[in-house]
Amino acid sequence: MMGNAFGGTAGTGSWDLWTSGGPNTSSLGSRMNQSSANGGWRWNLGTANTNTCFTGARLNFNTFGTGTRDFFQIWDSAGAVQCGMSLNSSSKLIFWRGTNATILGTGTTTLIGGVEYYIEVGIPLGNSVTIEVRINGVTEISAAAVDTTNTANQNWQYFWWSCAGPQTCLYTDFYCCDSAGSAPHNTFLGVCRIETLAVTTNNSVTWTPLSSTNASQVDDTGTLGTSTIDSDTTYNKTSTISNVDTFNHAALTSNPTTIFGVKVQTIVRKEDVGNRTYRNKLISGGTTASGTTVQTYTGYMTQDDYYITDPNTSAAWTATNVNSSKIGYELVS
Repeated sequence: MMGNAFGGTAGTGSWDLWTSGGPNTSSLGSRMNQSSANGGWRWNLGTANTNTCFTGARLNFNTFGTGTRDFFQIWDSAGAVQCGMSLNSSSKLIFWRGTNATILGTGTTTLIGGVEYYIEVGIPLGNSVTIEVRINGVTEISAAAVDTTNTANQNWQYFWWSCAGPQTCLYTDFYCCDSAGSAPHNTFLGVCRIETLAVTTNNSVTWTPLSSTNASQVDDTGTLGTSTIDSDTTYNKTSTISNVDTFNHAALTSNPTTIFGVKVQTIVRKEDVGNRTYRNKLISGGTTASGTTVQTYTGYMTQDDYYITDPNTSAAWTATNVNSSKIGYELVS
């Protein structure tokens, strides 16, 4: 799974797996595979939002079920469904309110099994609004003066990407932003790719590795709770306040036209009885940026920090500057 949120208030939430019947594999840097009709990958904003929601994901429906199959829903602050998207019995996209029986717009493209599609949607929540759905950057559905609210709440707090079951599908490269953000993060981002750049070698280290080099202990490329994160099999540790580890990482494999942002993600836990706080670090050029300081717990937790612009230039990231940046972490207290 790879997912990011940019712009407005949409950058304040979190991704999570929804229901135990959801995706059966999930790892950063790869695609999510789902083989059941239940659950999915959900964005929880954490608060009600009345701005237009823009979100996209890359989907590959390996096998198709029958009938109408939901694969996207947006929910209000009470957790009730407002509207969503499905594949109909002809494997065309439909956009609906409440349930897939109240159709607001139907696409013309017949989706083919085993083919990747980048699907985006722009959804204002209101009684007379215009919605747009895109496939691979091209408008597939556009409907004006439609009602996208199925409840009394003209807001959204959650949305959910899933498998249009019963079938199997792969999906990845999620994004989310809203209309309150600054350009270019306040509208459709277009067909996106998210790359995971794993730690490769030490830059400057002060923590103690369990064995070998510090870099070798934190080069996992997975998601917490999956087999690709080895928990206590490899780790670095310290009890010294202000100790920092920073690392070199892999280079981008693509040559992006636009880089919408960089995320530093680490996984951490404490062993002490007392409070321990921690933060991520990012070095770009001569600038060291510190992430949000967070409390740690005895169980592993994931900490994400987003850098929409390069902290060294205050401008959009370039591939060169991403590739030369360093990432790491610090024990704060």
